[in-house]
Amino acid sequence: MTFLDMKIHHKDDGSIKITVYRKPTHTDQYLLWISEHPTAHKLSVVRAFYEWTSIITEEEDRQEEEKTHRACTHTLPNRKGGLKAATIITFVSGILQVVLGAVCVMAFGLSDFGGWHGNIDWSTIWLAIGLSMKHLGYIGFGICLAALLAIPQIQYLKNKKYYFSITEDYDSYLAEKQNDEAQAA
Repeated sequence: MTFLDMKIHHKDDGSIKITVYRKPTHTDQYLLWISEHPTAHKLSVVRAFYEWTSIITEEEDRQEEEKTHRACTHTLPNRKGGLKAATIITFVSGILQVVLGAVCVMAFGLSDFGGWHGNIDWSTIWLAIGLSMKHLGYIGFGICLAALLAIPQIQYLKNKKYYFSITEDYDSYLAEKQNDEAQAA
């Protein structure tokens, strides 16, 4: 019997065994490492999945799940340094988030309103957008709007073949890119 993302098995001795259940359409993709999500969110997906499986499954099933996820994990830290790289990236992004958030509070005079806190992506981009709009007015707003609209267009022009497949089916994107590189060599 399946319930949410668990499969409940009745053993011959009358006890139950719980394993992880995935729909046939499940892709084993949660958050791509190259996405714009904060690093802490990406790491929390792995942590939450591990904690969840350690609660509901038995040891041999947990080891099988770990093998399954190691085989399908395509993350930068796993390929470029493992836990050490993930830890360093998370630490540096956290420091940048706090420092740039403090700069935003000072630059925009937000301390009277309780300060400001944003993720690392907003701590970087909002500072640039806010300062250009503060000092250039409507012209700064126009520049920021044009830049934000141009960025995806430029990304598409640089990578027309893989622009959509990289987010829709990352595994087939990797396979197709490797085939293209092999043919080019």
